[in-house]
Formats: sequence, structure tokens, C-alpha cells
Amino acid sequence: MKRWIALASVAALAACSEAEAPAPEPTEEVVEVPMAVDGGPLAGSYATTDSNGGKAVWTLAEDGTFTLAADGADPVTGTYSNTPGDDGATFCADPEGDDAGETCFAISNPAEDGTWTATDPDGNVLTVSRSEG
Repeated sequence: MKRWIALASVAALAACSEAEAPAPEPTEEVVEVPMAVDGGPLAGSYATTDSNGGKAVWTLAEDGTFTLAADGADPVTGTYSNTPGDDGATFCADPEGDDAGETCFAISNPAEDGTWTATDPDGNVLTVSRSEG
């Protein structure tokens, strides 16, 4: 009988001990790529045309910097941010060495032709499309 009690005690202790948890499986780090209003990656080149026909190319890098090359002007560099919204986005550019500081544009959702608009605080409207570079 003592033997049965000893065996039952060992069995009870074994049942109470927790099984060793399996090691967690390695997970892949998911890196979210910022997206433009057209559904493509935000980093890239964009051609703009203002209401007077002036053309420029914005090149946005993944690190949050930009280069702006406009007709007849020296290139401008700086930093940018983009905040998506339901009705488009807000794009802000802060040129290096510019005392005026950051300028933000209201970005519309794309039209059927794939272009969208960027409106500055003064109401100036740029037509924007993705560029080859």
C-alpha cells in the first residue's frame, strides 16, 4: 500500500509540473514603407506644374530628405514629412537654410488620370504626377 501511495504521489507531482514551453519562433521584422496618395511608395520622384506652367521635380528619399529642381533655379534640399488622411495627405517641406521654415501642402486624392494636386497655404495649386526621375 505504501508503494501505491508513493507511486500516486509521484504521478500527482508529475501532473502538476508544467511542461517546458517551446522556444518562441523567430519573427520577421515588418518594415512599413510610407505610401503616397497614389498607392506607390512615398520615396521617389514627382513632376509638378504650377498654374503658370512652371515645372519642377521633387525627389523624395526614404530618409526624409528631398531635392527640388525647378526650371531656372538652383536645386533646393531639405527635409519632409507626410501625414496620410482620409481626403489625401498633408505634405510638409522644410528647405535647408530657409528662414521661412516649413511649408505644408494639402494633397488631394488622385484623379482618374493618376495626377493629384498640392495646395500651399497661399492657395497656389500644383498638379503632381509620379516622374521617372
